[in-house]
Amino acid sequence: MPITSRKLRVFLCHSSQDKPIVRELYEQLNGDGWIDPWLDEEKLLPGQDWDMEIEKAIEFSDVVIVVLSNNSVSKEGVVQKEIRRALDKAEERPEDIIFIIPLRIEDCPVPRRLKVYQYQDYFPSEYRRSAYQQLSKSLETRAYGLGINVVEVRAQVKKIIETEEENKAQQRISKDMEVKSRQEKEKRWRVEIDKGIRTQLINDQSAKSGSRVASSQDASQYKVPFWKWVIAALITVLMVFILGTIHFPVWLFVVVIFVAVFLIYFVLLI
Repeated sequence: MPITSRKLRVFLCHSSQDKPIVRELYEQLNGDGWIDPWLDEEKLLPGQDWDMEIEKAIEFSDVVIVVLSNNSVSKEGVVQKEIRRALDKAEERPEDIIFIIPLRIEDCPVPRRLKVYQYQDYFPSEYRRSAYQQLSKSLETRAYGLGINVVEVRAQVKKIIETEEENKAQQRISKDMEVKSRQEKEKRWRVEIDKGIRTQLINDQSAKSGSRVASSQDASQYKVPFWKWVIAALITVLMVFILGTIHFPVWLFVVVIFVAVFLIYFVLLI
């Protein structure tokens, strides 16, 4: 028989009231990597004909796990229909292969048509681990009978998981580097802004200092030397003396005053 690396297709036949424990079983089977379990809430898409899809899933399944409980055994409806479909498909397969596995999740009677198959108890909860190991052995036996290389499939799944984890790690590293680069850019921008502000402040201070220096220089340029004040004082004293000792007409008095003021102003500005 040719070796294949596909996964073992397993259909989970169950009552909707047993969904919590069946969902847990689905997660465990799916986590093994080499099993492709079929669960309605995971596989059915919105708008699909669920009855047709379930029929197709049972037809193409390698193994059908019939989850038995007091709910599924006594309930009429879909679960009984699924069991009948699985039993019909089992009749089309050789008698020495594992196709239907009854799995009791609580103490309940096994339907008459399923009594020909060895069932596995999946209770109480503390024995589920060992029960799952027994279930895995049956599934592996079926897989090897179909030519499915469980070891290779597990290795491929492990490689895929490692690749995905490596890609995620690389994405995290890239994201961290991007964040770090953005932070460094923002830091450089802040430094440049601070530098520009400091430079502007220095320039403003320099401009103010230069303005004060220029004002001081301008003031110093217009500062009257001491000797000019002496000359101006002498002229003033002389004019007072002349006006005090000599009597002039009024118009001449005004002229003398004007000349004196002019001389003093001229002396101070030159």
